[in-house]
Amino acid sequence: MIARHALLTCTALLVACQNECQEICDRMATRAEECGITVAEDELNACVERMSDLGTTDEGGPSRADTVRVCRDYGDLETIRDEVTCEAIGEYWAAPAE
Repeated sequence: MIARHALLTCTALLVACQNECQEICDRMATRAEECGITVAEDELNACVERMSDLGTTDEGGPSRADTVRVCRDYGDLETIRDEVTCEAIGEYWAAPAE
């Protein structure tokens, strides 16, 4: 557990300019660890990459500012713990990257 936390901390430091949505990836990985699920570094990096483009490509979808606001409002670790079951977090990290 300590090694995983150190890995997440190092990853966070390497990507220090993350937006609120990208930061959710680290929190979701922490939630996964609490559930006994290991998230590989490449999975975490892929999540951060996917989150970097949110709100920028879908015409007619939410704006980037709206998307980041939602991430900020609902992406804290306590909310994730309250809202995301271990089963759901396992399905999230097991889903193939698009």
